[in-house]
Amino acid sequence: VQSGGFDAAILATETPEQLDVGLTRALLSMQSDLPVVFLVPDREAASRCPALRGATFDQIHDLSWPGVELVKRLENEIDSTLAGRPEYTVIFVDDDEDFLGSLEELLARRLEKAASRFRIHAEFYESPLEALKFIVNLPPERLSVIVCDQIMPEMKGVEFLNKVKVIRPRCHRVLLTGYAGLDSAIAAINDRVLDKYLTKPIEQPVDFVNAVVHLVQEYHLRISHDAERSRLLSQFEIIRAISATSDIHGAIETITGWMAEHMPSWQPTVLLTEGQELVVDTGCVALLNLIKGQRLPADHSLFCWLRGSRHPVFATTRQRLLEAVPGLDVSQDFPVALSPLDHGAQPLGVLLLAAMPGMSFNRNERILVNFMADVASVALRGLRDREKLETLYVATMGSLMETVEAKDHYTRGHTERVRELAVALGEAAGMDPKDLKDLQYAAELHDIGKIAVPDAIIAKPGRLTGDEFAIMQEHPRRGDKILQHLKFLDHARMIVRSHHERYDGTGYPDGLKGEEIPLGARILAIADSYDAMTSARPYRDAMSADAALAEIQGGAGRQFDPRLAALFTTLLETRHSRENTDSEKNTREERT
Repeated sequence: VQSGGFDAAILATETPEQLDVGLTRALLSMQSDLPVVFLVPDREAASRCPALRGATFDQIHDLSWPGVELVKRLENEIDSTLAGRPEYTVIFVDDDEDFLGSLEELLARRLEKAASRFRIHAEFYESPLEALKFIVNLPPERLSVIVCDQIMPEMKGVEFLNKVKVIRPRCHRVLLTGYAGLDSAIAAINDRVLDKYLTKPIEQPVDFVNAVVHLVQEYHLRISHDAERSRLLSQFEIIRAISATSDIHGAIETITGWMAEHMPSWQPTVLLTEGQELVVDTGCVALLNLIKGQRLPADHSLFCWLRGSRHPVFATTRQRLLEAVPGLDVSQDFPVALSPLDHGAQPLGVLLLAAMPGMSFNRNERILVNFMADVASVALRGLRDREKLETLYVATMGSLMETVEAKDHYTRGHTERVRELAVALGEAAGMDPKDLKDLQYAAELHDIGKIAVPDAIIAKPGRLTGDEFAIMQEHPRRGDKILQHLKFLDHARMIVRSHHERYDGTGYPDGLKGEEIPLGARILAIADSYDAMTSARPYRDAMSADAALAEIQGGAGRQFDPRLAALFTTLLETRHSRENTDSEKNTREERT
């Protein structure tokens, strides 16, 4: 996917309830770069499957569609993805006019071909001062890579890159130098002035182009990660705001108000079904001749689309819009998004966005629009479906947690494993379904406070200093604060706050002791510690399961609840014994 070799990811299954959670989350993590679609026998039933809870309803489609119909619907997805390709600028600075000319000739043919998913603009300057003037006027996220010579009359390359670092700290900075200049290049890397050095003369043009493209791809991943995190925070804000509303129109006004503030180029409009009419409830679209309060009859093309395909539409041209919604009154090209508001088989309305010609939706905006349509669909049922709203909230926060884990590949998947262990121990301890649900929520959100911890501490490859550890110790308290506004998380919130307390009272943040610590927090402490011990870190290898269980037993009465520690040991020993038995059985069958 990162290489730009694919246009869509499609997973077809007849048994969505058996889908692996890790697989579907891996697919959904790609959706900032390309469309992700799931084909299932029953859309409504599939949307409730655990593995698909992170997918918006527009991503789940009917497995029985004819191939021609499927391709037609995917064309809209792929076209809009290509239209929204990110644009990046790569700048080369060298006072040698001949070298710069040969470099321009070399790169002009190869950059776009090597990275087809991006639009790459190459700029060439003989003067570093002129290059700095150009950089200042570039949009902040446009500059991806800058490559410069070390020996230039106006200033040294390292000095120039240091100035670039001040005004555009996120771009990749590369120094071109001869072998005699390697010492200064290495020193600059150690001082974090530059990210890489390349030697002159360029003996392998293909390697040079690949090195530049690789840096652009790395930069794109960094920007995409930040954009996804921003989107997830937005989804969190939307659900939090809607949770505070008490009526349907209040929820819709919250959504359209948020969109008007955060997506000012797009004009939101909501149409609601009332019997056999579709009523413009909020907003207006002059280009579609829609005004607030207008009532559209049952045979109106928008109403026919809503009762028929109900497939979300993201169109940038009149032709594409009419292909999706035949008969619509539109006379010119302009971008339009239509996302259905529905609850099961019953259509409830339409979320519509329009903008001036020339604009297009990027992937994160598309995902956000469809997510808001899903949330609005719940709100339109009078907010009676609280459980679904709560699940959306926790899923969003869980996705936000994954962006924290993604900064440190050693902890990737930690939350998922801790949840599984904690729920298994809770069941073994005899917790009732309500307490198990609170424990599950707490396990999924136990490290949510780490979003307030600086990235440098989260991803630090070595042990933390005393000051850094003190900052890290604040994450249970911060997690408590983040979750305190929603009543349904009250019990889970206390588990999150207390999961680093110790049985002997020496833990944090409150120094609780023994039974003062909530049961769920005592369970979560064991699951969290076990997974931490059996996961590798840069400064130590992962412990074996037996060694980690020995540590749990050794900490009984001091760090851990002794009854739960014994129960956890029995639980895992039984599980490992069963796995070994199954493995031996499979081996015998294979030999047979």
